[in-house]
Amino acid sequence: MNIWLLHLLVFIFGYVTCRTFYFFRANRISLSLIKLSHIIYLSTVIRSIETLIEARTTALVNNIEPTKSRDFFEDEIKTLKESSVAYLLQLHPKFYRDILAFDDWESSMRYLNQNKEAVFKIWKMDHD
Repeated sequence: MNIWLLHLLVFIFGYVTCRTFYFFRANRISLSLIKLSHIIYLSTVIRSIETLIEARTTALVNNIEPTKSRDFFEDEIKTLKESSVAYLLQLHPKFYRDILAFDDWESSMRYLNQNKEAVFKIWKMDHD
């Protein structure tokens, strides 16, 4: 009887250990995916701002109400910068807010600059 009990205890220990390591591995992968989604989101916001700047330049070159368009685009860019990070922060549950490396536009740009290699890999298809 003792040998079967030993086998049962070894099995239970192995099962619990396997589940624990699986949980830690899955959690690490999830956090990596969340960080990658931050990089994609922030780089997409930057691309949107670049498009707005190009549109503003086109409007200024074509003299399409230059004073109104300049104010409109500057307000639009400012709103996009302020609301994009705030929106991203709101989407995260409290548990994941601790992993966020930024809380405003300037710190998000520092975070994006630290991960610029990943950004270039993501948007590489545009440069080929």
